[in-house]
Amino acid sequence: LMALTFPRDMTGLARWKEPSFSLMYRQELARDAGGPTQAKDMGPALWQASFTSVPLRLAVADAVMADFRSLRGAVRSFLLYPPTRARPAAAGDLSGSTVTVHSVRSDASAIRLTGLPSRFVMTAGDYVSIATAAGGIEFLQLARGGEASIGGLSPELEVVPFVRPAVDAGDAVTLVQPVAEFILQPGTLDDPFVGLTHRQITFKAMQVVR
Repeated sequence: LMALTFPRDMTGLARWKEPSFSLMYRQELARDAGGPTQAKDMGPALWQASFTSVPLRLAVADAVMADFRSLRGAVRSFLLYPPTRARPAAAGDLSGSTVTVHSVRSDASAIRLTGLPSRFVMTAGDYVSIATAAGGIEFLQLARGGEASIGGLSPELEVVPFVRPAVDAGDAVTLVQPVAEFILQPGTLDDPFVGLTHRQITFKAMQVVR
């Protein structure tokens, strides 16, 4: 038997009825006397995940819960990708493509990708996962898309949140099942009964940044 590895992708453990990825902005509001209200970032935005499974047979639910319990609460991290947007929205074959970061714009709000199929279209709402040299995973969503050149170079793709300094040219990019690294939010993992023969798995998680 294979030993458990950490972090590992946990998305495929169940079929998720209500998977949600959202951004938590760490901001403070300040109001000047007689002036407008201003927002100040107190740290980089982090992704939050909230998942609820479809009703699972009791034996299946027990197996899924055992897998999640191996995380020891928030001690060990795991990987998730958004099941509702597990690949770019545009049609096109990405198999055999080695996509990497070409460049990051100076204001850290846009990236260019290289190694895409010729004329491949990236669409607003697509997710991008980037493996950094520091061993972390950068997880971004496109706010504006664009069509790659014949040679597979994308235009500048506006992203949220800002690209962190750890991302560099040449970093490997995943577009199909793009994962982010998370830890469980304490006290949120649960498996309530649905009728007498089924349970649902529910949890919330917070992004890990390395």
